[in-house]
Amino acid sequence: MNTRGYVIATTLTTVCALGAIGAAGPSALAAAHDMTGIAHLATATAPTLGSAHSFTHGLGTARPKTVDFGGDPTSYIKNVHWSSWGGKVATGTGTACRPPANGPFAYCRPTTAKIKAFGLGSCTKHGRAAYTSVEWWFPVDGTFNPKNNSVFNTCTADIR
Repeated sequence: MNTRGYVIATTLTTVCALGAIGAAGPSALAAAHDMTGIAHLATATAPTLGSAHSFTHGLGTARPKTVDFGGDPTSYIKNVHWSSWGGKVATGTGTACRPPANGPFAYCRPTTAKIKAFGLGSCTKHGRAAYTSVEWWFPVDGTFNPKNNSVFNTCTADIR
C-alpha cells in the first residue's frame, strides 16, 4: 500500500472508531476522554531519573531502558526492566559491564546487574519530581558495597 492509501485507511479507521464511540452515547465519549486524560497525567507526573545532560543517556526520563553516564564501560547499564517506579525507591534489573577482579575495564563482560534509584526529590528548586541518586551492582558479587560500587548523582551526573 502506498503512503496515500495508508493515510486514507488510517483516517477511515479513526473516523469509524470515533463514530462507534459517538453512537454509544455521550457517556462512552466522556469515558474515552477521561481515560486518555488519566494516561497522560500518569506519564506527565512520573518522576524522572535525575535530569538530562548532553553526555548521558537515560537521565531526565522516567523508567529509562538504558542509563549511561558517558564514562568508562562500567558507567553504563542497558536493557533495564524496572520492577518498581514512583515510590521512595525504584528497583530494576539490567545488564552492565563487569570487569574482572583487579583486571582492566577492557576485559569486562556483560553481566546481570541490579539497579536502585533513590533520593526522591527534585534536581531544581521547583522542578519535576526526580530520583537524585542511582547505584547498581552485580548480584553474583553479593549486595551493594560502597567500597566496590559507585553511587551516581543523577542531577549532576557525578559519582558521589
